[in-house]
Amino acid sequence: MEYNLPVKIFYYRIRLYPKYKALDPTVELEWKDNNPKRFFRWNWYYKYRAALIQINCPKGTVEIEKGSYLPKTDKEQYEADLRKLKNKISSKKGKITQWSNKIADFENNWNQLFLITEDKNYVIAKEKLFRLQGEYQQLLENQKQLLKEDYGN
Repeated sequence: MEYNLPVKIFYYRIRLYPKYKALDPTVELEWKDNNPKRFFRWNWYYKYRAALIQINCPKGTVEIEKGSYLPKTDKEQYEADLRKLKNKISSKKGKITQWSNKIADFENNWNQLFLITEDKNYVIAKEKLFRLQGEYQQLLENQKQLLKEDYGN
């Protein structure tokens, strides 16, 4: 009897944070999709690269992350992509509502001598709202395409 156990995929990630870890990392190196043999064989190289980064920026904080994971099946990957897309859509919808409400309040409270369309902040807000609506439509198209691919199989 032969068992087909899934092979773990190993990764190694090095990040350099300048002085304080709250800031974004300035250097980020990543090696992923390694099989166990390659991962353990080249472990010395990953440590060497981390040491080089630490030497170049001694006051920075070097974070080394290594681990493994089981690869996702096609169905799991599809579900994860769909979930991520739905989250992006709901987030974008919320931003559109937020900016629409800001613009409506701005229009209702306008009491200046000049036209509202000449106000710099109003024009910027309208452009941002227009951009967000375009991104929202693009996300809906991506979702429709993803669902079409699934139903086509």
